[in-house]
Amino acid sequence: MRVIDWAWSARGAAWIDAAYVVVRLMHEGHTPEAAEAWAMHVPAFAKAPDRVIDAFAAKLSGMWEFITRSPRARPHSRALADTAREWARYRLD
Repeated sequence: MRVIDWAWSARGAAWIDAAYVVVRLMHEGHTPEAAEAWAMHVPAFAKAPDRVIDAFAAKLSGMWEFITRSPRARPHSRALADTAREWARYRLD
């Protein structure tokens, strides 16, 4: 199966899509541990260095915070920014 997010389509590391899904799973009520356990089934995510995933989680948190502050932010943006921050804290603690 392939999943394409046309709103954010771009080339990137093979593990990035799984990392984005971690935040979406958490947003739907999964714990960070459970969301990352799912992501570990994606070989590229499982092989990615922890420090790289940590940096991505911090970057993603900042990105969602930036999006939330836009006058055109969608209603779900605040919740995703909060969830991304929760994941970054989990990764960095």
